Amino acid sequence: MRPVIPKCSLCRRVQDDGETEVDQGIWSDLRVFLIKYDLRPIDVVFSHTFCPECAHAYRNAVLYGMPQSLKVSGDAGS
Repeated sequence: MRPVIPKCSLCRRVQDDGETEVDQGIWSDLRVFLIKYDLRPIDVVFSHTFCPECAHAYRNAVLYGMPQSLKVSGDAGS
């Protein structure tokens, strides 16, 4: 069975619970995480979510207008 790892849909960082309680881990670079645990991308299943920083930025973008950095190329009105 492969572990399920939360991965931010925007910045591509992954949640590293490591030695902490579930959902209390730090968010780290995907490459660093894979090297730290000697994993290959095919060894894990990624669950797409938002890290706290991206969730906050995305929420503000939706509520107050989308900043240029979060716009997806090809959006109508860009």
